[in-house]
Amino acid sequence: MVVCDRDHLKGGSCSGVSAFIAETLSPSASLRDKTVEKKP
Repeated sequence: MVVCDRDHLKGGSCSGVSAFIAETLSPSASLRDKTVEKKP
């Protein structure tokens, strides 16, 4: 996890809304990740 704003760090956890989220797709599960797990 990358935290850009230290104000979101509380104790050992992060609070607040994420500014950026990235998901890594594996070649073996890419079809499932792009169809079954995709929700509008």
